Amino acid sequence: NETRASITTRDRKGVVPRGYRVDSVVSVMNAESWESYLTRRDQVDKDCRSFDGSVDPAAPLPASKWGDMSGIVATVPCATEILSHCKVPPLEAGANEFLMFHGTNPEAADSIAENHFDMAFACKAGLFGQGLY
Repeated sequence: NETRASITTRDRKGVVPRGYRVDSVVSVMNAESWESYLTRRDQVDKDCRSFDGSVDPAAPLPASKWGDMSGIVATVPCATEILSHCKVPPLEAGANEFLMFHGTNPEAADSIAENHFDMAFACKAGLFGQGLY
């Protein structure tokens, strides 16, 4: 509930929920996609460590910098507990990795599970344009 924001968007109309209750969690993972993600994340971590951070480090981004933007990522305080319950490795701070959530309907979730994150099935007119986010 502490990550919830009362913001009305194109996809979230009407009354915004005041909180959430998790009834169950189903983990659906594609080993190939997960391996590809971890390889890319490790490369980002390596690139951030090689960045000349004499003025500001590339990662982890200092808390003072988050204040200059929209604030600290809301899931930071609860991420470790959630990942532990889901039996997922901890986040890589050196790659500025964060836990994010995106809601969808059951039909879309089933489609993602069946077709993975195939761009052919991605929304062409999403809030931020075509893509997977």
